[in-house]
Amino acid sequence: MEDGSKVHCGNARLPRLQHSIRGFKWPPSSPDLNPIEKVWRWMKEELKKLPYVPKNKEDLKVELQRLWD
Repeated sequence: MEDGSKVHCGNARLPRLQHSIRGFKWPPSSPDLNPIEKVWRWMKEELKKLPYVPKNKEDLKVELQRLWD
């Protein structure tokens, strides 16, 4: 999914163009077209509800995995 970001307009798209694969013109920053964005938003809100702030990467991983499950 290309959303108009500069990274999608540079050399990274050359192999696709060489094989005549066309992309779509997506509106920039359109979370409605990307379902995972709703999941990330929900997870972020749930993390804010925790009675503590995860202090390191491992604690954060545990909480994210718990939410994902």
